[in-house]
Amino acid sequence: FFTPAGDKVFRLHDTDVALVRPTGEVLLNSGGWVTSQTLRAINMSLRACLPGWHVVADGPVSNGAWRLTNGRGFAAPFFDGMMLVGGTQAD
Repeated sequence: FFTPAGDKVFRLHDTDVALVRPTGEVLLNSGGWVTSQTLRAINMSLRACLPGWHVVADGPVSNGAWRLTNGRGFAAPFFDGMMLVGGTQAD
């Protein structure tokens, strides 16, 4: 759905797992739900707005050791509130 400000929101249950601003910034959030379903929802949203980017689990999903990658050598630890700008991570 879209917010009045024009942000596109990807929601799983009551958690906004991704928010895409009109400027192209993408904010990611697990809402503290370290589950396979949340990981899939985040990746579905990334597939829709930033093809090629995805979040993977290092070990069991429930460990929360997730990382964002583009599959071409870039990887960064996933954290709630991380922002991507034009396909790169911003603090």
